[in-house]
Formats: sequence, structure tokens, C-alpha cells
Amino acid sequence: MTGGIIVTHAGFAEGLKEAVEMIAGKQEDLAAIGLREGDGMETLMEKIREAAKAMSCKKIWLFCDMFGATPCNAGCMLASQEDYEVITGVSLPILLDFVMSRTAADGEDLRGSIEQTAGEAFRWITKEELI
Repeated sequence: MTGGIIVTHAGFAEGLKEAVEMIAGKQEDLAAIGLREGDGMETLMEKIREAAKAMSCKKIWLFCDMFGATPCNAGCMLASQEDYEVITGVSLPILLDFVMSRTAADGEDLRGSIEQTAGEAFRWITKEELI
């Protein structure tokens, strides 16, 4: 199984994890870490390391909110040293796909499924479509 760590600004990570568990049930090897006011890069990296150590799986994916922001940068720095994958633009559909598929799919299939979900999740609904 692949572990997941949601790393975002403020309480967004905790909210996403709570929503995932509301829909899919309690999740093992899924952690949420929020970058708080005053936290530096090293503090955030240490929180990620601690969450990863607590997991029972060898493969860990980091789900970050924004490319180029501190949560993503911390994840990328760690991924250059550890066997982590970094995914940016995290959303509820992406995380649900991850938790529902992470035990059955291998890494490539899981990656492809999440990429497809990310593309399908964004929709701009016009007024004409509602009528």
C-alpha cells in the first residue's frame, strides 16, 4: 500500500483528511500537515519526516496544495532524498481516488488514475448547463 501525507497551508490538509474519512472511512497511513504562521521550511520538513516514520508503508506520496509554495518546496526537498512522490493541486476528488485505489493499483496505474481524476474534477459549469 502507498502512504499519503497531505501538506498544505493552514488547516486545509486537516479539512481534506476529515472529508476523505467522512466519505471513505478511517484511513491508515494517511496524515495531514498544515504549514502554520511562523513555521519555517525545516520545521515543515521535520513534520513530514515524522509523519512518514509513523507509516507502515515504504512508498509515500506527498499531496501539496500549490506548486512552488513552501509545502511543495519542502516536499520536493525531501523527495530528492527519500522515495517520495510529490503531487500538487490536491483536491478531494484526487485524495478519494488515491485512498480507494492505493491498495489495488501499482504505482503507474495509480498515477494514471489520479491524473485522469484531476483532469475530470475541474469543471466550469455555465448557466446554460443548469437549465
